[in-house]
Amino acid sequence: MKVDYLICILLFPCIVFAQKPQTVLLDLNFDEVADDGQSPASWRCSTKGYSLKLDANTTYTGEYALLMEAGEAPEAEFGNTMKSFPASLVAGKRITYSAMIKSAEVADGYAGIWWRAEGDIDVLSFGSSKSQFDPSGLDWAQHSITLDIPEEAERVYFGMILRGGGKAWFDDQVVTIDGEPYEEEVEAFHPLTADQRTYLQDRIIPLHSYDPEDARTDDLAALMKLIGPASVVGLGESTHGSSAIFQLKHRIYKYLVRQAGFTQFSIEANLPEAYATNGFIREGKGEASDYLRSMQFWTWYTEEVAELLTWMKSYNETQGMPLYFSGFDMQHFEGPAAELHKLLPPSDTALLGKIVDELDFAQTQAREGRQRHKSFSPLQHEWLATKIGHLRSRLPDLLPDAQKLDWGMVNLRLLEQYLTLDYETRDKYMAENVQHIRQQGPGGKMVLWAHNGHIEQTGGHLGQHLDEALGEDYLSIGFAFYDGKYSAVGSDGLTTYPAQTAPLGTYEYLFHELDAPIFALDLRQLDRNEPLLGDLARKMDFRAIGSTKRQQEFAPTSLLDDFDILIFIDRTEATRLLR
Repeated sequence: MKVDYLICILLFPCIVFAQKPQTVLLDLNFDEVADDGQSPASWRCSTKGYSLKLDANTTYTGEYALLMEAGEAPEAEFGNTMKSFPASLVAGKRITYSAMIKSAEVADGYAGIWWRAEGDIDVLSFGSSKSQFDPSGLDWAQHSITLDIPEEAERVYFGMILRGGGKAWFDDQVVTIDGEPYEEEVEAFHPLTADQRTYLQDRIIPLHSYDPEDARTDDLAALMKLIGPASVVGLGESTHGSSAIFQLKHRIYKYLVRQAGFTQFSIEANLPEAYATNGFIREGKGEASDYLRSMQFWTWYTEEVAELLTWMKSYNETQGMPLYFSGFDMQHFEGPAAELHKLLPPSDTALLGKIVDELDFAQTQAREGRQRHKSFSPLQHEWLATKIGHLRSRLPDLLPDAQKLDWGMVNLRLLEQYLTLDYETRDKYMAENVQHIRQQGPGGKMVLWAHNGHIEQTGGHLGQHLDEALGEDYLSIGFAFYDGKYSAVGSDGLTTYPAQTAPLGTYEYLFHELDAPIFALDLRQLDRNEPLLGDLARKMDFRAIGSTKRQQEFAPTSLLDDFDILIFIDRTEATRLLR
């Protein structure tokens, strides 16, 4: 998620001027006007069917108020606008956020303000002024939120909302921190100077293309030198819906297979469902699309991933060392339960059936409560843990065949992982599963395909667990892009959405300035104390989109800590979804 930025800069390619630092402004009083003379320059409405504009005729204070208005037939239930607040200023403190609000014709809804603090992966605190809205009071009224922000807060967002029809004006936003009024501070970011640009250009490795069919290998040979002896290579992605990133990862994997003996491929998908794909790539059964559909991740149900599977199948048909496909996730219990049901004698499936019934009940509860991960009561957890443990103790007697026993134990372990699955444990379990897969396959050389947020080596994520366990045997490659489109689930369903062009204050903006459409950069060789790194040595915003369209696509991170290598693509299109 990102702060919106004001970017007012002219770039002259032949004449170098002294470049003024650009600034990040919260624009609490809506003073910044866009080029059209009527829109706010740094506030955006995140929902179709609603609009934002500056109003000079209806104000509480200052020159403008912000007007949010629903269309005649709004396409969503609410309009929303939001910004990021510097988490370092409020972590461990008490904030009060207030604004003056005036409304008209608001039907079946309300107008209000909100504030949210997030940790590494979950929401830590949230406040809303919904209860303060008075539909009968059409004059200006103050809305206020007081909230304690936990010490571990990493991201903080605030904004305004209009639910239902009508319109609302917002003005005079005020933030106090531990009782002291917040005075807007200017955080300066700078475009690259000519010397800084040259310094970085000398250190990048230009890549010819992201096309998997590109037969040239000199660029990938240079990338291979950076990878070195690592036997587990994590290939990230800044969004689950970028065609160029998917294709380039395919191209890199082909090279690693042919030139470095990588035989294993493992993706951010449920383990047994992904493993079944070997029926296609090793045995030639069925169609790639059928296996991808059964994996239950729309993100991989694309032409790009289908083309990768088809290549792996073709390779297996002509080469001596077979390739293996697997997954390391555990977000569904149905697959492991089905595998165990196939393994167990019919007389011993009753206990498994009771376990599945209880897991299914908990899943239904979670869906009704719109929870992403399951939450078991202490009694449920104790019962399930006991029954799964009992099944584990009996499995050696039920499955004397060593290979079947191992597969049974793997699937039982997946049920145990599912039982305690949450935001914190998921990456830990992913790393455990990767380690097991690696030990089972020949050679132990494997490529991991997952989001940047998993393969990175910080934050308790998969990459950090692997880095601590494997040392130099693990290498992380993050991916980024400047502009383009991506596939995601959003207000228009699962389709293509335009990406936010990376603004000044993001890593992607600086990479775009290097005038290289595709390149790799070894982050390990960069000294953060080197002045010629410029803002690249700082903590800045970096694109982070998962499977859903985000209102703010950038989140603060320290890139030099997260990855070993960064691959940048200037522009990408959305993945080609299979239908």
